[in-house]
Amino acid sequence: MDSQKGKQEIVYQIYPKSFCDSSGDGIGDLRGILKHLDYLSDLGVTMMWICPVYASPMDDNGYDVSDYYAVHPMFGTMEDLEKLIDEAGIRGMKIMMDLVLNHTSDEHVWFQNALRDPKSRYRDYYIFKKSRNGRPPSNLRSVFGGSVWEPVEGTEEYYFHSFSKRQPDLNWENEDMRKELYEMIRWWMKKGIAGFRVDAINFIKKDHTFPDGKPDGRDGLASCLPYVRNVKGIEAFLRELKNQVFDPLDCVTVSEAVDVPYSSLGDYIGKQGCFSMMFDFSYTNFDLEGKDEKWYKRKTWTTEEFRELLFKSQEEIQKTGWPAVFIENHDQPRAVSKFFPDKKDQTYEAASMLAAMYFFLRGTPFIYQGQELGTTNVWKDSVCEFDDIESRGQYLSALSDGCTKEEALYYINLRSRDNAREMMDWKEAETQEKEEQSVLKFYKKMTALRKQEPCLIYGKFIPHREYGKEVVAYERNDGFTRFLILCNFSRRTKKIGVRGGEILLSNQPVKEKILRPFQVILIKD
Repeated sequence: MDSQKGKQEIVYQIYPKSFCDSSGDGIGDLRGILKHLDYLSDLGVTMMWICPVYASPMDDNGYDVSDYYAVHPMFGTMEDLEKLIDEAGIRGMKIMMDLVLNHTSDEHVWFQNALRDPKSRYRDYYIFKKSRNGRPPSNLRSVFGGSVWEPVEGTEEYYFHSFSKRQPDLNWENEDMRKELYEMIRWWMKKGIAGFRVDAINFIKKDHTFPDGKPDGRDGLASCLPYVRNVKGIEAFLRELKNQVFDPLDCVTVSEAVDVPYSSLGDYIGKQGCFSMMFDFSYTNFDLEGKDEKWYKRKTWTTEEFRELLFKSQEEIQKTGWPAVFIENHDQPRAVSKFFPDKKDQTYEAASMLAAMYFFLRGTPFIYQGQELGTTNVWKDSVCEFDDIESRGQYLSALSDGCTKEEALYYINLRSRDNAREMMDWKEAETQEKEEQSVLKFYKKMTALRKQEPCLIYGKFIPHREYGKEVVAYERNDGFTRFLILCNFSRRTKKIGVRGGEILLSNQPVKEKILRPFQVILIKD
């Protein structure tokens, strides 16, 4: 999808359950979003990505959809959503919906019909396999822990789920099922939305032999990822999705596709790709060891190691298409805490430096709610306090593999998705609005700059390593204008030699030829 669509946007991600509660029931809702549209407009946002508000039993906080055509009553009504679309449009902002195509809830009418009648056409909308000598069909472990196979009561069959047992995977080999999904997408576009963020899209193709994998934990199970993610043949489904739905609808689309090899980027983005842009997660798990994504497998890391992952991502995607750049989302811990775990480093300077470091990369910047305030992680003292199903699964996995309860709790506190899902602190937003210097005001300066300077949107990304191992530096260059971005990740002052130019942005007073601790400087020449 080689177009300019989405490139100029500044996207703000909203997790509705914790954004703003307008009714006083302790749960965020659509009217709460409506209440703060002027705040978002003033921040410089041009598009909102709203996480799922569909009907759902909320086993995975809405990513288990029971009815694609209905709004969950906890969030409000379809009329509330339609008003939100209209009111955002009046303020020059578009709406991007979350789209879950890999799985449904086990309460979806398709799955209920599949269970009720094995001869129903809906049976093939999902993946069912016979038991193997009274045991599950294979030894694969789901992303959220435990077997990928759930027994069907009263039968010798199991159904397949990559994630929670209450999220049965759809069988994308079934053409009728795909057509029903496509019709649902068209229905939503008629509501006036601008496009979709597509969840876990690189899971839709499976290796349907589902072989046993090599056990990688004390539970005797093996990660399902090699057999359900980035499986050969997915490109055919992506082409069909592009040709039958996304291209005709002319919508903005962004894919969540973890661990896609750079050699396969062309299936996702660029002239022949399915999506307008994609998230690249290759530089987000820099603090985890290995690819099985077990949170307790931590690694020490350096700024230089992170920088090289980031630079490789930018350079590889630049060859093919367009990225969606981010440092936080609803599945990640807060960036300030992740990059700077020592609380004394969790300052305005560190938060604003991180902000500029990612915001001016080549790509469409995504801001996650509360990120613009420099929000940090919230520590929980008991596993019982965690709402996130993945956090609870990771806790059990750590215990199973030999961690103590104290160690397991420590690791999930560092990585839990609940960190990003705490209620938005609107009192803090009001405070930062009034302060002379705040992270919020820094974000407003950044959004204004990006809108004023085309080079910061369309300019080529060029890495710089000559300023030292603790400095992330790069330029944006469109052949007419050059911007140099310098970010000091250390507590130490750095001597730098840069040629003259106009300093358009800095989070601290500028002194010639030095970078203060956690300082960022943006220079135009």
